[in-house]
Amino acid sequence: TGLWFINGDPFTDWLKTPHSKLWVNGFAGLGKTVLASMAIEKVQSCLASNKSSAVLFFFCDHSSEDSQDIRVILGSFIYQLAIRGSDTRAKLKELQSSRLSSPKVLKEETFEDLYGAFRQVAQPFEEICIVVDGLDE
Repeated sequence: TGLWFINGDPFTDWLKTPHSKLWVNGFAGLGKTVLASMAIEKVQSCLASNKSSAVLFFFCDHSSEDSQDIRVILGSFIYQLAIRGSDTRAKLKELQSSRLSSPKVLKEETFEDLYGAFRQVAQPFEEICIVVDGLDE
């Protein structure tokens, strides 16, 4: 069921340690995506009462090279933050009018520009948890 994962020491240590990373690896088809989904649900439930927190996630698709492009992943994170509230939407609109004209041009943006946009849109949040699945497939 995956409870062994979300109740295990590596996951619980990651969850309570700021700025920490948890890397789960294994062969394709072993259930890492299921574990990632469970991790997302657990983190969302833990952070649900904190309106200044966000859980961002992205599922890479090994059959789509674009889904493993950091600019596409960052674009997804920017969007996920922007739909959270009017403050972040306003920041995104400001960025769009000055730099990011369309989601279709994300691959034309530099990593630095998108990372800068991400940092600006993320500013209102005290805590952000990120889960990326399939990054190395």
